[in-house]
Amino acid sequence: LRHAATPDFKSHAAQIARNAKALAHEPLARGFSLLSGGTDNHLILVDLTSKKVIGKKGAKALDRAGIVCNYNTVPYDPRKPFSPSGLRLGTPAVTSRGMGESEMRQIAKWMDLAMQHADDEAALGRIAGEVAEIGGRVQLHHAHAALGGTLWPVDLVLSSVVGTLAYVAVLIPTGLTAGERRGLVRVAGRLR
Repeated sequence: LRHAATPDFKSHAAQIARNAKALAHEPLARGFSLLSGGTDNHLILVDLTSKKVIGKKGAKALDRAGIVCNYNTVPYDPRKPFSPSGLRLGTPAVTSRGMGESEMRQIAKWMDLAMQHADDEAALGRIAGEVAEIGGRVQLHHAHAALGGTLWPVDLVLSSVVGTLAYVAVLIPTGLTAGERRGLVRVAGRLR
């Protein structure tokens, strides 16, 4: 808890919130529906009904595009909990990689493209290539993803963790299959 009292931690927490606001603003401009119209914290809940994409299908498309998030129910969701209408996004992990508001706007653009091309593996592959490029450029803020001094390119992780002072920055090497990535995210989820 000593770290939570430092100016660096406070600055990082403020950047997480600014990134979430930026990530929430861009999808609204692109026709997505956000619960509560935006966010005041690290969490964003997106209703994909207006995009005519089921949340689970959208999350899987984003996963194939190199962006990891969670599918989630939305209030009064007509769909079943295992195949809901929404996505849950969080910004702590991408902020820890040194990303700012401009990268959040780019992530939102990729999300929009992925929803438009949820069944197009070639388009999702092109997005994944761009995601890997930006993932290779950013630096880690508080952690290292080094193996023998080499920084691994990673997928963007937008999964959020509900907690007061803690979050898990899941860093996933690229080149894994979608199933392997989901398995790593599930393991990390148990660490919460």
